[in-house]
Amino acid sequence: MNKPKLSSSQLADVLLSLIGDIEPTGDSFEDHDRLYNLLKFQDVLDILLDEMYYICPYSENTEYSMKEAGNTAVNWFEEKQKWINGFLGEDDDR
Repeated sequence: MNKPKLSSSQLADVLLSLIGDIEPTGDSFEDHDRLYNLLKFQDVLDILLDEMYYICPYSENTEYSMKEAGNTAVNWFEEKQKWINGFLGEDDDR
């Protein structure tokens, strides 16, 4: 089994440093660049989420390792859905 050379936190730091700052500062000139970075960040996030989404159907597989991967992805999405619904002030019962 290949172990990652970087921790999840280190990988995130690398990715964020490649994208650049995304938090607005109130300076219109600087915020123009940060908005561009935010859009890049969203694009990368979409790609990564799509990759994990494609693992979800494996939760129905009979092979243990595939089912475990699928369940892990499904569980992550369910937890993030709760977080997003809480952030948006929406119920889970919709």
